[in-house]
Amino acid sequence: MTGSLGPADYETIHDADFDVHIDRLFHFKGELRGIVGIVTTSTHAFSGLHIIAAEMLTGEHDFTDRLCRRYDLTLGPRTPTSEEWPHIEGPGVLEGYGTVAASRELIHALWTKPSEH
Repeated sequence: MTGSLGPADYETIHDADFDVHIDRLFHFKGELRGIVGIVTTSTHAFSGLHIIAAEMLTGEHDFTDRLCRRYDLTLGPRTPTSEEWPHIEGPGVLEGYGTVAASRELIHALWTKPSEH
């Protein structure tokens, strides 16, 4: 990624769809809470950025059958810290939220199925 994303780029961020190579999983207080990796979609504005995806809803989730709808996402050019709850330091950090799954199709199916109320 060259340059930086400005206010006009929020739509791009909102619609972000990219692949991630997972470097490690992280646990917090004995529970699996997220992933640390790097964006690998070469044509995406986030390509090459490090990412932390931290599960924000409690429950038993995985990346195929029981998806968590809400992960807090942190992206940045620097390697995430190795603390129990990792973070990315320095300038150029982007934060938001999204869904993490083994495929785009699983995310689409999650968000298009009828509500379970």
